[in-house]
Order: sequence, then C-alpha cells, then structure tokens
Amino acid sequence: MNFTWRDQYTVQASGPIEDGDAAKFAALPAIHTLELNSPGGLVSEALEIAANMDARGSIRTVVK
Repeated sequence: MNFTWRDQYTVQASGPIEDGDAAKFAALPAIHTLELNSPGGLVSEALEIAANMDARGSIRTVVK
C-alpha cells in the first residue's frame, strides 16, 4: 500500500495491503482523514492499521 499526502491532514492509501503496511501507517504523523483506494490484501496488516486508527482516535475514513 502506498501512503501519500493529499494535504496537511489527509493521507491517501492506495494499492493492495501488504507486509509492513501497518508499520508504515503507524509511522505517519497525526492525520484527520484516511482516503482508501485498495482492492484489499493481508487481513492481519489491515487489522493492525485499524487498531492503530482506534488508538489515535478521530480519524475519518473515506472509501474512494
């Protein structure tokens, strides 16, 4: 998955979810919105990303 900044507080996540994506997401600074454009991928990585989002709180998700 590729994480790219759209603006100061919005990150676009695109591509399949692969090994190491949860760590890449966890390394991102504070974000307000995560825009998803993904066909899916590794469930374990997706669950870790979701847990990190819950821990951070108040991250809006938009599915493109």
